[in-house]
Amino acid sequence: MKMTKVMLWAGLSLAVLITGCRSRQEAAGDKYRKAGDAIHALQYYEEALKRGKVSREFYKNYAQVNIQCLAMRAKEDPSADFLNPLKDTIASLLKQYPDPQNEGLFVQALQSVGMARLKNGDDEGGMSFLSMAEALGGNASGVSGVKKEFIAGKLKDIESDYKESLSDNESPAGILADYKMNKLQLIFGQEIPEMKDLWSKIRKANLNRFLKSTTTSPNAARPKKKSCA
Repeated sequence: MKMTKVMLWAGLSLAVLITGCRSRQEAAGDKYRKAGDAIHALQYYEEALKRGKVSREFYKNYAQVNIQCLAMRAKEDPSADFLNPLKDTIASLLKQYPDPQNEGLFVQALQSVGMARLKNGDDEGGMSFLSMAEALGGNASGVSGVKKEFIAGKLKDIESDYKESLSDNESPAGILADYKMNKLQLIFGQEIPEMKDLWSKIRKANLNRFLKSTTTSPNAARPKKKSCA
């Protein structure tokens, strides 16, 4: 009998060591998470974090419900500002507590938000989500193709402005082309390789036009008249 009790306590101790000690808040969060209620699960997980007593599985589950909340809120309003810091919070969690399943769910959510924002005309917001999805999921997520198509479309539009500037000296299309290039650089945070050749042509054409306008301007420097003594 004593041996049975010893074995029972040993088994319980081992279970605690393996699973960690769950607080009531974390247990409630687990219950809501399994029921598919990510909002309430997140509320209880946040409370468990405040109390500072969580199990080893906590951060995996915590990241999962954050991803679910991101996907759910994005369906309601993909342009919501709070999705941006939530995205960064999840990325930080996955960096500290990597999990392939959660990373896959996160890539899907990021791609969904990114596509919705691009559709609504938010190029910068859309590409920030898609770029993060690409970094996490690579070509398997299909994001690279979307990104290439986006860049190609923007460059085609800018090239049209550039060609118009060459055919019409009075057109401001060259300045517009340069402005659009700056916006594209802002979206990606750098001058991406696809931009370099066209942007070089635009800058050269704008510089030539500027130099030509200064030399033909009526206000250009004229020889000084000699004063009569």
